[in-house]
Amino acid sequence: MGRESIHREGKMDFTHLELPMFDENDDFEQVKTKLDNGTVNLFFFLQENYNTVTLSVETNYHGVFETAEKRTDYINFIKKEYMNYFAKAVSLIREKNDSRQLIKLINQFDYLFQIHDSITDLFDSKRVMNAQYIELKSDVLILVRELSSQTLGFFDEINAAIINDEPIDIKAQAKQLQHYIDSANRDLLTLLVDPTRVDAGALTNFITYSQRLKDKLTNFANLKLFAAKTVAVKEPPEDHKPNEQNKTKG
Repeated sequence: MGRESIHREGKMDFTHLELPMFDENDDFEQVKTKLDNGTVNLFFFLQENYNTVTLSVETNYHGVFETAEKRTDYINFIKKEYMNYFAKAVSLIREKNDSRQLIKLINQFDYLFQIHDSITDLFDSKRVMNAQYIELKSDVLILVRELSSQTLGFFDEINAAIINDEPIDIKAQAKQLQHYIDSANRDLLTLLVDPTRVDAGALTNFITYSQRLKDKLTNFANLKLFAAKTVAVKEPPEDHKPNEQNKTKG
């Protein structure tokens, strides 16, 4: 889908992302800054997409469904734009270390687009429910809201850690979210015993996609925060490194 068709179809009725513009006069630090900022902004946008998609699952408001559809479609356009920028940015590489850093940044975007894929899968669950005229009953609605709330909390923790450069125990946060995913899965299995609960059956994929999303969020957070930590910890200059002569004898 081209840029013109997005505007023509009214698919920009939300604040759009600022895309990096290629400039052959940029040095690699400028490229790196553009991409670093891009990962932060894209991650927050994906969080908003997840929030909108899960809200569309919980409700039957057509406006919410349309917004979710437009936002998820927009990321497909964003992905193409970044792929084009990556291809051009390679020409600005001059040092081996720059090449390694660019690959790490591209890997971060790869995980972000994988997160988008899982959010799209969740939205497809809603499409199926709409096509089959399935409405969620109150007990399943509570389950969805609890799980989506905990997932949004995981998004928030990662977002805060990136923006504020704060430490975060990714493993503990992921474990806590896994607890809610497992609990939701057990509750759904209990409801599936009743053949009339088609709404519970429609949500089985929702749990599967939520599990995949959690794993992708964990992988992105580990990669992004590890990269930031690596940049922060620099090797001391040679004349400041301790040597045997400067060590205090015991």
